[in-house]
Amino acid sequence: MTTTTCEQTEASPDTLPPFRFDSRNFTVAHRVEAMNELLNGFYEYGHPTVSRQPNTSAQTELHLAVQSWTVDNLVATCFSNSPLVAKARKPAGSMFSDFLFVRLPLKGRALAQCGESGAILEPGKIHVMRPQNTVHPFDEGKVLGLFLPFDSVSYDPKRQPRLMSYDCDTAAGRIVTGGLMSLFEALPKQTPAQAREAMPIARGLIQGLLNHAKPSEFAMTAINATRAASMHRYVRVNLQDPDLDARKLQVAFNASRATVYRAFEPVGGVAKFIQDERLMAARRELDCATRQRGLVRRISERYCFSDQGSFSKAFRRFHGMPPSDVANGVIRDSNRPET
Repeated sequence: MTTTTCEQTEASPDTLPPFRFDSRNFTVAHRVEAMNELLNGFYEYGHPTVSRQPNTSAQTELHLAVQSWTVDNLVATCFSNSPLVAKARKPAGSMFSDFLFVRLPLKGRALAQCGESGAILEPGKIHVMRPQNTVHPFDEGKVLGLFLPFDSVSYDPKRQPRLMSYDCDTAAGRIVTGGLMSLFEALPKQTPAQAREAMPIARGLIQGLLNHAKPSEFAMTAINATRAASMHRYVRVNLQDPDLDARKLQVAFNASRATVYRAFEPVGGVAKFIQDERLMAARRELDCATRQRGLVRRISERYCFSDQGSFSKAFRRFHGMPPSDVANGVIRDSNRPET
């Protein structure tokens, strides 16, 4: 699964202002109080009291770092934490009592308990839950999350479970994961008006995930708007797969041949996009590599070219120079100032 970073970059005056919280900015004595205050007293924090996983290293300090964006009544948040237990308080009066929490873990594992049900929260799955639960982390974690009102995603608390998990490695999971990753990559650079256009798409993706048997027209619009970007992301993650082609994209996204070809038409077609991305990835590796025998051949094999000659020809045509010049440091050396 693709991962992303949520860097603490300063927003320009025109971008949607983020909310930032880092418990390391507080003294140890006030850290827990500050974390509880952050979520309006909804969670209580503490150290894990029971080791639920062998060889789990105990943490001596609690830590929570959050970066979030609020658009109308939707909240997108990127947070990291040490292994601390987050236990829900009584939901009465809580700002999140009628919200769903969508979690996309990028790092770490945790056990979530919602009443009698429970699930392991870990990368590779999308978790949708009502926030009335206790979370016991095993490791330091990093999670992308959305808070969404029940009615915004057609969630019925009387009919649907309190905790639902969906595999990222499915057609629907790839589209939703790609959409969420794109959202969090874009939010730090978006104006409030742009964010108001992007967030409903994320909401539609979750609505489609919850009601996949009969998605609404709104959900289908969000899915269709996101599928092309998710296919592009899938290609970038799987550049070293020798079987990567239009047919594999059809299977991965449960899409027709025409749908796949339409998704890549603006970028020159499926085959061209795959080769261009492979050549860009190869250039990045050559730029960073130390000089070593056989480097060009190994990289050509890694990115699925039939032989070194065809790789060199395509590389020269795309980058305007042979890969051997990059591998031998000719390009880097020529850019160094004279002494």
